[in-house]
Amino acid sequence: MVAVVGVPDAERGQRIVAHVKLREGQSGSAALTQALQEEVRRRVGHHAYPREIRFVDELPLTTTGKIQRFKLRG
Repeated sequence: MVAVVGVPDAERGQRIVAHVKLREGQSGSAALTQALQEEVRRRVGHHAYPREIRFVDELPLTTTGKIQRFKLRG
């Protein structure tokens, strides 16, 4: 599960940060970060790749299961 948000950035105005919840038993690494960034560049475009990827244990959800992105911007 992934949530992508824009956070303030002095150079760009905003930068893209992806919060990734991995499957049970998986762990984040520099190689995985690079692979995810490359996949976004290939599929979506260079302008849209996340400058930062944060691996998280849980994403903040509402009671109906929607991601609360506003909580990730902080």
